Amino acid sequence: NFLLDAVTPGKRGRCAAYMNTLTAGCVIFGSLLGSFLISFYSNNLFIESLSALQHVFITSSFIRISVVILLLTKFREVRRVSDWSYLERFQRVVRITPLAGDAFQFIAGMFRNRLRNK
Repeated sequence: NFLLDAVTPGKRGRCAAYMNTLTAGCVIFGSLLGSFLISFYSNNLFIESLSALQHVFITSSFIRISVVILLLTKFREVRRVSDWSYLERFQRVVRITPLAGDAFQFIAGMFRNRLRNK
């Protein structure tokens, strides 16, 4: 969605190709790094209670959080949007999501019971 807002219509195809190429390159680099780390951690376990795979997941989490923190300030919203406070966001998630899930289960349960009774 950010790409659609930030780029002019004539350049969207090119920018989408750049973004997908960068994404694919990062996926390849991340999988190669993960396989290297598994072989490294399986030979050099620092904490005996965790497996090599758990070490890789922890390392991946720290890298992902670091990237998000570094890039979070680099992107700005291009179009005018309403500003929500954190309290309003929290209240919306807490109020609507459980009610939507309950409504879906109620409706799905009605149709499931109708199908079973036939």
